Amino acid sequence: MAVSFTSANENGYVAGAITLLSSLDKSLDQSIYPDSYLALFVSDAGGILAGWQGGVGSADVPGGDDDPRVELLKAMSADPNQSGQLTTQQVGDERYYIFIDRVASFDEEVPLGSIVLSASEAEVLAPVFVELRRIVMASALVLMLGAVVALWAAGTLVRPIRALAEETDKIRQRMFGAVRPVSTRISELGKLSLSLVNMAENIQRYQRQQQELHDSIVRLIADAIDQKSPYTAGHCERVPELGIALASAASDSVAPAFEDFEFRTEDSWREFRLAAWLHDCGKITTPEHIVDKGSKLEAQYNRIHEIRMRFEVLLRDAHIHYLEKLQRRPETAAVLEQELSAQRSDLMADFAFVAECNVGGEFMDEQRLARLREIGSRTWQRYLDNRLGLSPAEELHAANFPSQTPAEEPLLADRPEHLFHDPQAESRYEGLGFTLRPGEYKQNLGEIYNLSVQRGTLTSEDRYIINEHIIATIKMLESLPWPDDLSRIPEYAGGHHEKLDGTGYPRSLDGEQLSVPARVLAVADVMEALTASDRPYKKAKPLSVALAIMVKMAGEQHLDPDLVGLLITSGVYRSYADRFLAPEQLDEVDEGALLAELATS
Repeated sequence: MAVSFTSANENGYVAGAITLLSSLDKSLDQSIYPDSYLALFVSDAGGILAGWQGGVGSADVPGGDDDPRVELLKAMSADPNQSGQLTTQQVGDERYYIFIDRVASFDEEVPLGSIVLSASEAEVLAPVFVELRRIVMASALVLMLGAVVALWAAGTLVRPIRALAEETDKIRQRMFGAVRPVSTRISELGKLSLSLVNMAENIQRYQRQQQELHDSIVRLIADAIDQKSPYTAGHCERVPELGIALASAASDSVAPAFEDFEFRTEDSWREFRLAAWLHDCGKITTPEHIVDKGSKLEAQYNRIHEIRMRFEVLLRDAHIHYLEKLQRRPETAAVLEQELSAQRSDLMADFAFVAECNVGGEFMDEQRLARLREIGSRTWQRYLDNRLGLSPAEELHAANFPSQTPAEEPLLADRPEHLFHDPQAESRYEGLGFTLRPGEYKQNLGEIYNLSVQRGTLTSEDRYIINEHIIATIKMLESLPWPDDLSRIPEYAGGHHEKLDGTGYPRSLDGEQLSVPARVLAVADVMEALTASDRPYKKAKPLSVALAIMVKMAGEQHLDPDLVGLLITSGVYRSYADRFLAPEQLDEVDEGALLAELATS
């Protein structure tokens, strides 16, 4: 079958062409098309002029009546709105792509028919999906290879970063000397690593300088306290030396009592050293005349001189009375001289007794107290106003106690003006857990009262002022922002006057509440106090006597028996004595007897 095409112009020329449909069939017969491919050349009259069905070529009616698309395609080709459109249509169980294009003649563009193309959507897209799968697989392969490369690259980057993090953590833990450079191929990380090492070294150097400065300030405070009084000079030096030696022996000991105690780091040793140096820092608040009180009548000065002048007045009064009587009755001169001599002897003996009481070297039993009161009851005549020449503070205090002249006064007196109150004594340390309580008075300067102190030179008010130094120590130390590695300094320093039986001060802590370092400082403080030769109120004890007293205190649960025993068995007491005690104190010590007494206590 053939189709002819003709066209004429205005000059009468005619052009024509004949197209064999069989050649069109051959054009449509291409193996590149899918099996579902159906191509039709449909005339305007609705007839199929040529066509091809994938796998079955036919120039007649391609697809025959068996292909359900034929009728659909013929109907769609008749619709001019479908021309040039790619659409999809559902035919049975399949969905097909359909494309229709109009064919015009040479002349007047008269349509001759339509080319209709159709193919299965699934078959058309199958190569696309195959290609897509290939692309996906290729992409996955590329991703896998990229992941491997990325992991390798990440490892190269991450490992040195992790190593840098570990080195940084050493800085956080203040292990500056352990910071090392990190090996890496990445130059930037290498530079960062070296910078980290340099930073650690600089921080370590700065920290060391700060620690040295800090420790020097602590030593300065301790030295200032020692120099505050000539009678306690060296105490804040000797106690740390003995405490550190005993703590070292306890740290090295394998005894069951010390199995859980050990200073493992330099920081822990430094914490203990600073606590030892600061254990009496509160003494900076203690009045010197209390610390230095070597006699009972000392306040700002030794008031024995006032009392001596009263005896002097009585002695002169006696001499005056002798002269007056002698003038009136010369014949009784011998008797009067004998009376004067007796009075002089009595006054001198009484003053010597009062002076002896003032020194505080002997125990004041009831007999001595009775004699003291009897002497004090004697009177003398005062003519001058004792309210003249006072400081403003003295005037303010004396204003509450008016005085007249002349006045007959006792030789030794406890007067109302001798009593001083401290209205803030109770509230000063409120809420801090201190069981050490102040007395009724801040100070009692009563002459009989002070001279009646049975042992030593200190009244109960004086003793509280001296003991108050440990409260001041704790309050001062607890107010400071200590770093974690120094946080136990207040506890170590503040516990050296506590006792295992809970009768110590200032908080009445017992053995369960006292750490080994606090107990160590308690032992060191007692031994230093017993053997010190610079106390105004006592003589230094020989080494054997001091250790015997400490063993007794351990038996009474005032000191830790294990530490007192370690002081002896380790030889720490001997090395301390050789360094700090006077030669006359270095007597023979029976260690076996002391240890036997400890074992039975």
